[in-house]
Amino acid sequence: MVDYGNFITALKATWMRRLIKTDTKWVKLLESILKISISEIWRNGPDYSYLLCKNLENSFWKEVLLSWLEIIEQTPLSKPQIINDNIWHNPKITIDNKSIFIKSYVNKGFIFVSDLLNIDGTFRNFDELKHINPKTNFIEYASLRTAVTTRLHTQDIHLSNLQNTLQYGPICRQESKLHWLQYQILHRIVPTNKYLFNIKKAESAVCTFCKKDEESISHLFYECNIVKELWCDVEEWIFTQFEISITSDIQSVLFGKYKNKESYKFFNLIALIVKQYIFSCKYKSNPTPNFFFDRL
Repeated sequence: MVDYGNFITALKATWMRRLIKTDTKWVKLLESILKISISEIWRNGPDYSYLLCKNLENSFWKEVLLSWLEIIEQTPLSKPQIINDNIWHNPKITIDNKSIFIKSYVNKGFIFVSDLLNIDGTFRNFDELKHINPKTNFIEYASLRTAVTTRLHTQDIHLSNLQNTLQYGPICRQESKLHWLQYQILHRIVPTNKYLFNIKKAESAVCTFCKKDEESISHLFYECNIVKELWCDVEEWIFTQFEISITSDIQSVLFGKYKNKESYKFFNLIALIVKQYIFSCKYKSNPTPNFFFDRL
């Protein structure tokens, strides 16, 4: 039986998707009326949105925000996803048991945990951050580092094992559709058939394409035999067009390839585009390489 409470919550939360996928005049008008910046919601953790709710007079948008926050809180991040979490206004990254916000770091582009890490997974040293953000000091730096590393250590995360996830941030933030899909993957809220079936919004959890196995996130974007054929064709196309030999696997497809190589950055961008194409095919037809390459 359908849980109507959860159903209504999910419907309200879908308005957040419309906000991130739309850059039109009505969004600008909404920001003007509500006196908020939509982009700040994605740049900050849940405490920021809760603060917005307290000050919002519009009951509809207050309920939309609260519904979205309820879903986020019920969807815990996996270990690799945590380094893509917000630094600021995040109740799980605290100093003196309070979430933090340091404007000088925000102004210099430090938004996500991964922004504080080097490409090899180590935390940036004080001299490096001081060069980028001259307004910081060692006490502030040490407090921030302790807050972030404590969050990682409580999840038994070893940064050196998470290098693959450090490549996606700058790429997916530049394009709203890619951003939204990668955000859903990182937070495990992609509406796969398995997810929809578990919340009683689909009749079956079986894969849309192969009609055999359960459609999880990993299956949809990589493990499905039909999708794997597409990835093989993409690898061949990359080699033919650019003479770059790259082999995809489940981890690189979902989280990206690590190391500061131009070929890996190129693969990460292509992977985002392919995943967007695969997801769009869920509601149209099976993915085909010729159609994808024509669009590309």
